[in-house]
Amino acid sequence: MLTNLVHFYLVGGFKSSILYHHRQRGASIDEAIRKTSEFVYNTLKYQAVKYLCVFNIMYKYFISINSVTKFEDVTGIDRLLLKFEYNALTDEGRIASDYGVPSSIVDYYENPEQQLDIKAGFDGYELMTFNKIDKIIRNE
Repeated sequence: MLTNLVHFYLVGGFKSSILYHHRQRGASIDEAIRKTSEFVYNTLKYQAVKYLCVFNIMYKYFISINSVTKFEDVTGIDRLLLKFEYNALTDEGRIASDYGVPSSIVDYYENPEQQLDIKAGFDGYELMTFNKIDKIIRNE
């Protein structure tokens, strides 16, 4: 079950997770939203990240000691942990996520090659929020 939830979250974000609960698990829309919210904002962003982060540090330390490699040079699951915690990998995307902006704005910063198309799809609220957060991100 956890593997399915993580898969749908990584592939399509929050919306994909809702659709998984609704279509494949038979939950009502309200129940699917509640279950997805609990999983993403409690289980994934806090509990899983906390425990996986400890595992990641121990793993990287073990590998660095046994292979005589600098700790910083050991590849771990850092990117996956960032994706779980922020749903973003770029600095701009993480800042936007920290401010609690709509996911479409995080997508804008995460996909530089599609920014024009993503911004063109913003509704009024998203555009107003984007203008505010973009000033913060660009230090204006």
